[in-house]
Amino acid sequence: MIIIPEQRLKQIIDYCLKTVKDNYRDTIDKEDSYLAKIFNPSDTTESYEFDYFKNAVSLFTRTNDHPRHIETHFFLNRARFSLPTIHITLGQNTDGPNGLGFDKNWDNSAYDEETTGARSFRTQFQVMLTSDNTFEVLMMYYLLSSCLIGNVHLLELNGLYNASIRGNDILLENGLVPDSIYVRALIIDCMYDMVTPKFTFNEGPVNDIILNGILKDIDKE
Repeated sequence: MIIIPEQRLKQIIDYCLKTVKDNYRDTIDKEDSYLAKIFNPSDTTESYEFDYFKNAVSLFTRTNDHPRHIETHFFLNRARFSLPTIHITLGQNTDGPNGLGFDKNWDNSAYDEETTGARSFRTQFQVMLTSDNTFEVLMMYYLLSSCLIGNVHLLELNGLYNASIRGNDILLENGLVPDSIYVRALIIDCMYDMVTPKFTFNEGPVNDIILNGILKDIDKE
């Protein structure tokens, strides 16, 4: 099967969310949990009026029957703009550092010149984080960015190479969504290889090129 990078990124994000939830549940001393390391100010000199740790525990440990549990979707799911939601969108997909003709690119293990073709791509994912609560958007953004920065091997092992991670706020067009919706994008720039099978049948517009006649050296004429 070919790589579907959006699917792999969704699996990575879902894995991060599940791991964070399981880690908090299984950690006896909650001060040692991953959520505490990210959001608990007792380990730093930071002090905020908003209790990020307490609210992060509430947000990231919700079960699926909670009306405001986090969901991950492909594309923009407008029906969930007001709820804490992770929308995986493709900002752009451009040609990578490909060679001329038959190029095996990065993924040598899957490449067979007789049966497959390959190209590499530079891609930009915009992971859109939405909610009608500003703090939920902030907590989703900083938890996901921390998970990916601290565990960038998850991207590499899933075929998303040379990742860089950044972000920005998104202003949606007035009239499309209510003013109370807040959006921030976690932007992931990376590369991936697509190795695809060649046709195995012989039918097609061109099967062979046959030259009839005598080849001549034009320069000598």
